Amino acid sequence: MIKYGFSLVKGKANHPMEDYHVANFINIQDHELGLFAIYDGHMGDSVPAYLQKRLFSNILKEVKTKKKVTVLLFLG
Repeated sequence: MIKYGFSLVKGKANHPMEDYHVANFINIQDHELGLFAIYDGHMGDSVPAYLQKRLFSNILKEVKTKKKVTVLLFLG
């Protein structure tokens, strides 16, 4: 079992929160896959909102089309 936590704190800037997070699990062929991510939006939330909704499912589509895929993604 994996335990996780997160915290979002809005800064002092006069604009809405632009950061998003994901903690998702899915079972595929008796394997539990997980995605943990923090998407940091700078001057807008359109990219992190898109990634939050679609990145994990897009990675899984790639996994289903290949026999062996290793994904390590770090955007900093």
